[in-house]
Amino acid sequence: MSSLAGRAGPRRVFGPAGHAVRIATAALASLLAASAAASAPQPALVPHRAVYDLSLARVEPSVSILSVNGTLVYELEGSPCDGYTVTSTFQTNTVDREGQMSRTDLRTSTYETVGPAEFHFLNQTFAQDDGKTLVDGTATGTATGTMVEINKPKPASFELSRAVFPTQHTRLVLMAAANGERVLEAPMFDGGGAADTVYDTTTVIGPAVTNLPGATDREREAFGALADATNRPTYTTSISYFDQAADSGETVPDYVISFRMMDNGISYAATFDYGNFVLNGRLIDLEVMPQPQCPATAGGSESDGTK
Repeated sequence: MSSLAGRAGPRRVFGPAGHAVRIATAALASLLAASAAASAPQPALVPHRAVYDLSLARVEPSVSILSVNGTLVYELEGSPCDGYTVTSTFQTNTVDREGQMSRTDLRTSTYETVGPAEFHFLNQTFAQDDGKTLVDGTATGTATGTMVEINKPKPASFELSRAVFPTQHTRLVLMAAANGERVLEAPMFDGGGAADTVYDTTTVIGPAVTNLPGATDREREAFGALADATNRPTYTTSISYFDQAADSGETVPDYVISFRMMDNGISYAATFDYGNFVLNGRLIDLEVMPQPQCPATAGGSESDGTK
């Protein structure tokens, strides 16, 4: 779930194996250009639709949550030459300690292109008590930062620091993983909330393994849609998000998303850690869609992630 990375690109910089790979803000412009021109094969994100069952894993005693259940539906389509479209629905039912139930439905649709780096986003939140909120806008990577144009709820424009977008970030993680890197640090803009925040992200990547480690029987059944699922390299991935606008001394992330991700971008065995409570996300259904083929000159050669 870029996968899960963006609430989830061909951007690369590598250091010695085992050391952190840091994408410094000032270096992003050259990195974006260099990656697009790279001749080495780029990670192939296979188009797919995945459904995850959400449940409460842990909650602090101070939080008035008795139970949480829900569903995450994530769908990715596209290619590096045509851009990527991601749609997701994050639906939860929460029961508090007084027995009151509330329902929240977050629907997100994004379209992201690699060159030029543009990111269109539409976020709709339907809350039982607070009604509906909508944020619609576009972010563009420039030489100096990230230009954000908001269309709804009211027109606005502002510039944030340079950042990569969610699908770009997923491909960066896979490139680092394939090269044996264990840590990737990069600023990310995902259009969430009021679309006014760049997060500093730290991604910790485990070594490549096969045979679907950590998968439940239900997840293994869902992976029947992918013929070579047990043979594909899979990486334990944990992404911590830090608000750039927070105090510089802050070391506790706003939230952490962890999951196991295949080399084609399909994820399973997820956890969403919001500090005072944690949700599990288990894959229960998977549909793999045809992989579009890019011209050989577009974004470097890219193998078919379904094979």
